[in-house]
Amino acid sequence: MGKEKKKRRYGSASANAEKRTSGANYGYLKIPKDVRVFSPETETTAVLDILPYEVTDKNHMDKIEVGTLWYKKPFKVHKNVGSGNDAVICPTTFGKPCPICEHRDELKGNEDNNEDDVKKLRPSNRNLYIVKIKDYDGKKKFDKKQWHLFDFSDFLFQEVFETQLKKKEGFDDFFLPEEGRSLEITFDEGSFAGNKFAKTTRVDFVPRKKQYSDDIIDEIPNLDEILTILSYDEIEAKFFGEEHTTEETPKKDKKKKKKSKKEEVVEEEEAPKKEKKSKKAKKEKVVEEEEEAPKKKDKKKKKAAEEEVPTKKDKKSKKKVKEGTKKMPCPFKHKFGKDCDKFSECDDCEIWPECNSAKKSK
Repeated sequence: MGKEKKKRRYGSASANAEKRTSGANYGYLKIPKDVRVFSPETETTAVLDILPYEVTDKNHMDKIEVGTLWYKKPFKVHKNVGSGNDAVICPTTFGKPCPICEHRDELKGNEDNNEDDVKKLRPSNRNLYIVKIKDYDGKKKFDKKQWHLFDFSDFLFQEVFETQLKKKEGFDDFFLPEEGRSLEITFDEGSFAGNKFAKTTRVDFVPRKKQYSDDIIDEIPNLDEILTILSYDEIEAKFFGEEHTTEETPKKDKKKKKKSKKEEVVEEEEAPKKEKKSKKAKKEKVVEEEEEAPKKKDKKKKKAAEEEVPTKKDKKSKKKVKEGTKKMPCPFKHKFGKDCDKFSECDDCEIWPECNSAKKSK
């Protein structure tokens, strides 16, 4: 028994071409391993096999359902962004907000806006395809066995191709693996502002010399995952940079600035109160310290006096000498155990406890 084929859903190229409206660096491409980029030269002809990938983006710009096999990934790009003149994927490609588009809308609503500045902020439409290069007559060499990413302007290829697709019937299945057709594309020379580029002037459908197995779909890179999309904040920082002024501030930033001004007013109003409180607290602290200083001083003196000059009470609290204790010589040459407390020297005597005990024992 042969291998059972997977049931796959394919989109309709001609139907999409009918409903599609015309739209007016590789830094944004995450190129998978063993995949190259096909960039045609002027005055050349290429024979390409465009093959489908399985859509995973629920916001696909062609309104293709997730799980459907489709032959291209449409996207939008902002060019000359920031000081580095970078090309940046417009987040609206994936149904997300874009700070550059928001700024463009603000300028459009301003009566004093410069139309050229507004026009420059408009994202350009492009398409990404996965192809096999079957033939090419240019100077560049491309490996026929490798997958190639074909990233091209909507205006310079897709619009011309769809014109041919709508004129000729029966070629809607050109991208199917097992029964598709090759595209013979003629690239002439176009120019703008002194720059020359390849421009599609003719697309013909030609029979494939060899068809593909349906299983090749599993090898095809997911075009929805190849585009590099920066976050809102990253694009905003790159676009506005350090030259961003208050007049150019997006709405959400203006709200932040208004809020910060209110906070500054509140802080200014509360500052005198805090200062008065702090002065009052300092004054009270000084008064308390002045009042407590004499008390602490007296306590220290009293404690020092008690430690340095023991009183009779303290002397009496010392351990008494037992009866029959051997007589000790009086340091002041008085009679031990008899003349205790009869002289002023007794107050400072070191053997007062023993002398007093001896006196009481008699």
